[in-house]
Amino acid sequence: PSPPSPPSPPLAPPSPLRSPVPPMLPPSPPSSPLVVPSPSSPAVPPPPSPPTPPSPPMPWPPSLASPPPAAPQRLFRTGSIRSCGETVRGDTTKAARQTGTPAGEHIYAFTVAAAGTIVFDTCGSGLDTVVSVFTSGLAKKVAQGDDSIACGKQAILTASLDAGAYDLVVEGYYKSEGTYTLTVGCSNLYSDGARIGPLSSPAAPPPPPAPPPSPPHPPPSSPPSQPPLPPPHPPSSPPL
Repeated sequence: PSPPSPPSPPLAPPSPLRSPVPPMLPPSPPSSPLVVPSPSSPAVPPPPSPPTPPSPPMPWPPSLASPPPAAPQRLFRTGSIRSCGETVRGDTTKAARQTGTPAGEHIYAFTVAAAGTIVFDTCGSGLDTVVSVFTSGLAKKVAQGDDSIACGKQAILTASLDAGAYDLVVEGYYKSEGTYTLTVGCSNLYSDGARIGPLSSPAAPPPPPAPPPSPPHPPPSSPPSQPPLPPPHPPSSPPL
């Protein structure tokens, strides 16, 4: 007889036709109702923010900003001129340069006591001279002279100056340096009354007038004279 057939495997359970239903989510809470402002109360706007202060202007371009002013330098004077008709001589070779041309210069202080015309003559100097007049301390140039008809490259400067303090600069043209001769003339050459006074200070004011003399005092009154004393009585004679 034939052997018995093996038993067939069990059938798999049928696959579900639908996916499982997801769990239910809890309901969301109700949203808050929208608040509408009443027409009687208008909405107040928020306060405005304070304005931002403007920033200081920046120099432009920054690299070209102006530097602080330089401290004034000390002025070195060669000497002073004290009177009209005075002649001074000097040598500007290797002298300090403080103003004017690239050459070294000599500086003389002087005071004009009475306004007028003053002549600064450098004829006979050994270099091509340039003469300049400044207010005291080289604050402002008021006159300058270079060449002259009478002396060629030596300067003759004629300047009309008011009363006050000045500085005279004697130097060479461009880089010329050497010896010079300077003569100052004023009232002895012109009739306008110019004169150079001392450097200490302008003329002192006149002293105040003397007070009027006081009236003479009356002579002291003599004391009243005493009445004359009566003569003494004669002594009485003794009784007999």
